[in-house]
Amino acid sequence: MTKEQNIEQEFRNELQALLDKFDAEINLDQRGRACMEHDVIEITLNQQHDKETFDITRPMIEFDL
Repeated sequence: MTKEQNIEQEFRNELQALLDKFDAEINLDQRGRACMEHDVIEITLNQQHDKETFDITRPMIEFDL
């Protein structure tokens, strides 16, 4: 592997660890109208529940980067 490939792999591994830690997803979405659409990176942190009481410990959170 080249140095660039090693750095890319390290970045991918750390990003996946962060997504796993927060139970998060990354999506690409298009916003705007037909002639003015632009791409947006959307992050979704999934809702979490207490395993015993099933109370919501964190609501679902969505935001754009």
